Amino acid sequence: MPDYQLTVIIDTSLVRVNSTDCLVLSRRVNGGFNTAFAVGKLNAGAGGQQQLLHTNTFRWSDRYQVFLVVNYGEQGGAFAWDGSHTSYSFLKAQATTNAVAILPGQMTEFKDHVLLPAVKDPSNSGALVVKNAPPKYRIAVRQETARKGDFRSVIEPFMPDLDGRTEVIVDDECLLFWTADIHTGQPFSKLDVTSSEAYRVSYSTSPSDNTFRGGSDGLGVRYVRYGYAIPDRPGHDEMPGFVELVAAQEADVVDYVEGGTATGSGRDRAVESGSFRRLANE
Repeated sequence: MPDYQLTVIIDTSLVRVNSTDCLVLSRRVNGGFNTAFAVGKLNAGAGGQQQLLHTNTFRWSDRYQVFLVVNYGEQGGAFAWDGSHTSYSFLKAQATTNAVAILPGQMTEFKDHVLLPAVKDPSNSGALVVKNAPPKYRIAVRQETARKGDFRSVIEPFMPDLDGRTEVIVDDECLLFWTADIHTGQPFSKLDVTSSEAYRVSYSTSPSDNTFRGGSDGLGVRYVRYGYAIPDRPGHDEMPGFVELVAAQEADVVDYVEGGTATGSGRDRAVESGSFRRLANE
């Protein structure tokens, strides 16, 4: 299955800012973004979160796990109820089924209180399909990160479709944005995302739009920089933003990431040729 890499380069002057803001990477699932797939913090401290530095690389694969969760609320009594009335409480569910490994185009079925091993979906929809999930349960989906066997939530647990067949479509699109304190796997609302600061990263097989870069190890690779049009040189009243790093050759990008400064280096050529292209926010 395809593997993906996203490298986010942050201007050094911004890395040194005394801020508790978090950089959130979210996956687009069923047409929307609502869960922090990965989180890095400008000042992580001793809280156990990942510290953002100049160059930050995220990796994940197209391997997934699905499972069902249920929260009985106050009726659960001592059955692990945490007192929460929010949908986030489903991440702290009182009971969960077994987690099933699943790939796009496969289907799992809930039967006799367990999820059966995933098999090929006859409809060939390309989605992750869950059949016969009870209405009072929620469907949870996790995606594998760079560490084999490490799965993280990509969508807030949601209600299954009433017809007994629920499709989960994970697009090749991510959202990057800054927000206040948040943790990996935690859902967020639209209020947490400022549209002017959110940045979409789309992986495509079309080489003409520079969104899919095939690395030497077969990765789909993207490079994004957060900072000023000229690194660490803010213009008058210029605010930092996400900038797509587009270069004619991958070597130029690698040279920039490694901080080449000599005349003719990848960074100099990219700046002189206008290879840094600021994209319109969506």
